[in-house]
Amino acid sequence: MSELSDHAENSLKGKEELHAVWKNFVIAALGYLKNQGEHGSEIPETEQEEIVFDRPNMFRRTQVRKLEYNLFISLHHEGLTEIEEYKSLAKTMAADPIIAEHTKGEVTTIVGGIYRSIWDYATYPLIKQLSKREGKFVFSEKLFTDDFLDLTRFFSSRTIRYLYVAPLIGFDSDADELTLEHGLKIRRMKMEENQRLMNDLRDTGFMPVEEVRFDKFCIELQLDVMKHFESWDPTAAELEAPSNIVARLVGSLRLFKAGDVRYNVINVAAVSDVPHLIGANMLVGHYRGFVGNSYVLDQTELTEFLSLRKLLTESTIPKVALTRFELAYDRVQSEDRMIDYIISLEALFLRGEFSEMTHKLSLRVAKLLEATLDDRQRVYKEVKKLYGERSAIVHGGSTGPSHENLQRLEEIVRDSIKQLLHRLVNASHEELLTQLDLS
Repeated sequence: MSELSDHAENSLKGKEELHAVWKNFVIAALGYLKNQGEHGSEIPETEQEEIVFDRPNMFRRTQVRKLEYNLFISLHHEGLTEIEEYKSLAKTMAADPIIAEHTKGEVTTIVGGIYRSIWDYATYPLIKQLSKREGKFVFSEKLFTDDFLDLTRFFSSRTIRYLYVAPLIGFDSDADELTLEHGLKIRRMKMEENQRLMNDLRDTGFMPVEEVRFDKFCIELQLDVMKHFESWDPTAAELEAPSNIVARLVGSLRLFKAGDVRYNVINVAAVSDVPHLIGANMLVGHYRGFVGNSYVLDQTELTEFLSLRKLLTESTIPKVALTRFELAYDRVQSEDRMIDYIISLEALFLRGEFSEMTHKLSLRVAKLLEATLDDRQRVYKEVKKLYGERSAIVHGGSTGPSHENLQRLEEIVRDSIKQLLHRLVNASHEELLTQLDLS
């Protein structure tokens, strides 16, 4: 959670009374529910199929029985709200301006909106007590204190911390964790995360859920997102900001080196479950499985990779060049990928010229990437041939490039972007093209 605002800090001082009345309610409610149970009121139970991992990559489908404590408490709503301890707690909560702000209407973030009443917040520690492995109706002081502190932190903060987790397909590393910046990392996935994601996605029809078990690493992004208590209509930029951070990171991985790295889903969940905050699974585009060579980023490469990310943030390189390079990775047809790569090269090496385009582009690429005359002649011929192949595709004279030619074109575009990123630190794009023409 973020630091308390002055208003919140002053309002939440001296919470001893709130702690005492909340504790009294939970103790009284446990006694009431225990008595109801002894008189035949049972905790409702449901059964559903779930995917369970026995060990990494090995799972089974099984029927799991679950006790529905929320429903159990709801069935006794009338009785619980009539006990004096609840009335005292509800009055105390309603008198607190911060808690009242959270219960008078919807609390909205970029993830979504929730409405929680005094009842919902009041019974949260009660549900946690009932959910204990042992002694459902026995009050746990430590558990209550932990839950009370979580609740007061939630109320006092103007933000909610959310965790965005994007499992990476085809990614591997010799490190368990690669820290990229504050709140952003690539880390090894836990078996229970694969299990939870498979259960979340199994009925969506978006992808073969069995493939999730092979995901070894994920991108983890932690963000503190603002709460809004009035009617709020977020902009597209606000809504898309977290997913754009993930997309830019994957784009920089692809630019750093060759290899098939991709993602299909971003799981969004609050770091704290107080009070049953909304979460989601963001499905990304159309499903694409692992189709190429695995992508490996080792610890020794991290410094160089971070330098590339810094250059991308600060560079004046034409955005269309980066966009088209990135789009090519998600194209299904090889001819579409080739068109994207050529458009990227045109954005990098042409000023909008319409005469001698093939010659100028090929020559500038060759001069940028190579130092010797022989190597420049070789690259010049390669680019000229690839550019001609693209023209044939556009005009219907070709069915598509060979795998080898497409790989070579990708390599040329990647190397060109990386070279230009470094050179554009001390020169404008226009100046750099002039330098290439005069060299």
